[in-house]
Amino acid sequence: MNELEFTLTDREGEDRAYVIQTMAFDDAMEVVEVLLGMGIGPLLSIFMSPQIMRADGDEEASQKALESAVAETDFGAMGRDVMSGLQSAGGLRKMAPLLLKGVYRDGKDLGKRMERDAAYAGNWKEFRQALQKVFEHNGFFELLLS
Repeated sequence: MNELEFTLTDREGEDRAYVIQTMAFDDAMEVVEVLLGMGIGPLLSIFMSPQIMRADGDEEASQKALESAVAETDFGAMGRDVMSGLQSAGGLRKMAPLLLKGVYRDGKDLGKRMERDAAYAGNWKEFRQALQKVFEHNGFFELLLS
């Protein structure tokens, strides 16, 4: 399977070596079903739109497009949809182990609860960054935007 290696910094300022293995297809399908049920596709399509993610590097135009998109987005309703979808899937408590299956931090298997607890207790920023890498490596953002 394909692997991604990278480093993140924990809340103590220590570098942590990560290895992410590409998720097995059946596990990935379970994640995709949850994501589609959460209603985050529209949110991603807004913020990843060509008007905001400009290839020409025009940061001013990108900023204006982002401000316009933010002003027009009902984040309250979207947040309720996302939370409802996540809760119906069993919550983050069920999804985190699935998302972190095949993820190693300093050689330790984050698919195991004990290792997740040791890595992320009070360390939400690194947790979020690791999940973002899992999403990128497994192509979940691409799927939701297509």
